[in-house]
Formats: sequence, structure tokens, C-alpha cells
Amino acid sequence: MESSKNYRPGIQLQNVFPSDFMARLPLADILHRGVVYSLAALSVYGVVMSIMVHRDTMKRGREIMAEREALGLPTTPVEKQQVSTEEVEKSLAEQAQAIFRKRGAS
Repeated sequence: MESSKNYRPGIQLQNVFPSDFMARLPLADILHRGVVYSLAALSVYGVVMSIMVHRDTMKRGREIMAEREALGLPTTPVEKQQVSTEEVEKSLAEQAQAIFRKRGAS
């Protein structure tokens, strides 16, 4: 059996954290801890907000695509649509003629 002198039932907290612990912290250490914790919190906030913005963007994109499908509009991007130059020229010519017809009619 151990002697009562060497027996330590637990850590004595007053030895680990002396009562004047906060008084002995230099001001620079306190400021450094504040900056570090603030930057860590700001990083977590940035990650969370970027995830929220991404989810909102995806949700709005799905809503817009559903509206386009309901209206019967094409859902493929304009760059990927195969449009010949003749169709584009014909469309532009029709638009120009429509403008002249409106001006002449009024």
C-alpha cells in the first residue's frame, strides 16, 4: 500500500491555475488571443456564408429553369444552341423591317 505522503487523489487546481493567473498575462498576449479567436470566428463565418450563398444560388437557378420549362422556353444556354448564321441574319432582318413598319404606320 502506498504511503499517505505520496498519495494524490487528483490534480490540485490551485497549483495548475493560480489565482493571479489572469493578472500575470501581459497585455500583448491578451490582444493576440483576441485577434486569433476573432480571425478563427471570421473564417468559420465566411465558410458558412459561402455555403449558404451557394445553396441559395442553386435554388434560384432551379426555380428559373422550372419557370422557363413552364413557359416553353429553351433551357439550354445560348452558347450551346446550334443556330446557323442564316437564321440569325433572317431574324435580324425581320426585326429591322418590323421597326420600319411601325414607324411608317404611325
